[in-house]
Amino acid sequence: MDRLRESAAAGSNDARWLRDTQAHERLLAEMVRQAAERFRGTAAR
Repeated sequence: MDRLRESAAAGSNDARWLRDTQAHERLLAEMVRQAAERFRGTAAR
């Protein structure tokens, strides 16, 4: 619950993360790789 509360307070969500990651990486394949890691819970924070 704490992570959810922090995420809501920061105004972050999955859609924002996807847009920001796509803008930064510029490669769909890299964004998908990072999204898969994030979904599995192995993404660097």
